[in-house]
Amino acid sequence: MIFRNTISACMMLFLASCSYKELTKQVPLQTTPFTTKSNSGVKPPEKKVTYFKADKSKKVIPKKETVQLDKQEYKKPKKKLREQNQTKHLDPKTLLGLNAVNADNLLGSPDLVRLEEPAEIRLYRHINNICTLHIFLYPKNTSATDRTIEYIEARNTEGRITGPKLINCFNALIKSAKFS
Repeated sequence: MIFRNTISACMMLFLASCSYKELTKQVPLQTTPFTTKSNSGVKPPEKKVTYFKADKSKKVIPKKETVQLDKQEYKKPKKKLREQNQTKHLDPKTLLGLNAVNADNLLGSPDLVRLEEPAEIRLYRHINNICTLHIFLYPKNTSATDRTIEYIEARNTEGRITGPKLINCFNALIKSAKFS
């Protein structure tokens, strides 16, 4: 038993001292029979243990972009951008056709309401003054009480903004309305 533990300890030290590259090519060093004595006097069947000597050549194994598993090639997955963690942005065009009550439910109460017949203009400001959203409501029919959103405009400190900045402004206003 002591002999077996000694061999195991030596093999573990040997494996710990060798690098992966050294173990890739193994050359048999010697083969010896492995025997133990038992209390009954009967010898167990002989087992052969093969010792290996590590190849000292310093050949560099090139890394490949594909890995072969079960005779099929799988490409390594490319690093994905933070698509999974990004929140879905709402488009400001979703406001078109809504009435003032629905806009207030989504964006909170307006900072300014201005009447310029026939339009009603509502101004929504972000808490940190990132941008200001102007919503223009026009009467749907001849009655002045039933107005719907027909036009949206956003401005920051530099002036009028459009495109992705408009979408970011709109989503920032929605987030600030939810937390206020």
